[in-house]
Amino acid sequence: MSTSSSEPRAGQPLAHRVALWFGSLPLLRAVLVWAAVVLAAFTLAGWVTGDGGLWTSQRLLAAWQGERAPATPLDTLMVLVPTVLVVVVSGFLLIRLRRWAGTQQFMMTSGLTPAEAEEADHRFEAAMAQLSGRLVEQKLEGVRALIEVADTYRWTYRQRVVDALCDYLRRQRGSYTYDVETSGGADWVGPTTTFVSLDQPVESLVLEEMRRHLRRRRDATGACEAVTQEVEDDQLWCECSFNLDGAILAERVDFDHLTINGKMSLRDARLLEGADFTRTSFLLADFTRAWFHGTVSFAGASFRERAEFWGARFDAAATFQDAQFARGCLFRETDFMGRASFKNARLSDDIVFLGARFHDTADLSGAEFR
Repeated sequence: MSTSSSEPRAGQPLAHRVALWFGSLPLLRAVLVWAAVVLAAFTLAGWVTGDGGLWTSQRLLAAWQGERAPATPLDTLMVLVPTVLVVVVSGFLLIRLRRWAGTQQFMMTSGLTPAEAEEADHRFEAAMAQLSGRLVEQKLEGVRALIEVADTYRWTYRQRVVDALCDYLRRQRGSYTYDVETSGGADWVGPTTTFVSLDQPVESLVLEEMRRHLRRRRDATGACEAVTQEVEDDQLWCECSFNLDGAILAERVDFDHLTINGKMSLRDARLLEGADFTRTSFLLADFTRAWFHGTVSFAGASFRERAEFWGARFDAAATFQDAQFARGCLFRETDFMGRASFKNARLSDDIVFLGARFHDTADLSGAEFR
């Protein structure tokens, strides 16, 4: 099975290149292009069968110059029926051509034959059915099956599998319970809540597979340790985007030393055990209103584009020591309930702390604004 082709191969027939172009058009633009082709063909047919000089406007517009309107219902029907047939057949051909073009585009970009693509879709759907099962064992098998699909069909299914796993983590997978201390006492401040996860092994497996597929090989440089890559180059998910908006993650998120060239979004997410993003390289990072209940480390992390922490809350210590912000960062109205460290961080001039609240110490020693 060929699964390593990510670019259209050179030397494809003209029909394949046209199909690739047509299949990539938005539907409205494709309809307009198809209508233009039909009208051009209609005009060409009139020019070929028309009378008069070869290059005269009369012959060129012969198809558009008719006699008087039909005088009888039969004449009207004889004109209307072919017109409707032309419209219907043109629409049918447009749909078929779009499907064919989409198939050709898929085959050129994925390297899969239609039979292989059908098999991949079947395996993907079967894995999704397992992931939607009621038993934890079923869900674990579903996750493993999705990983196998992504690793086998690679270029075509990586983002699709990532989207499926992120969608699973965004589901309601547990509930909050109230812990009420009946003894009371002078120091009692009221009931507390505890999140009870119903699928902790599944969440652990999903997060571990994400971490494993985002660890791109790095050489040791100075104080930075080497990163060992655990999968093949074309099995990495570094170019994928991760939408974990609103997810409640009961496990500690160990995403250290990763390379994320897509978007990592954790808007409104709750990380109950905190997270470790030490020396992770982000392209686009959005932690707007994220709630970190445990300790968080972004030590040595690099943000190549603007990072968003607007309205985020850090209940415990948060360190951005040695972090690098290339295009600014928004810490507007962010709550740092524990210690916050930006020691030796490289901060761009457009970093924003407007409305940020530091309830404990904040260490900015050695921080460089540029």
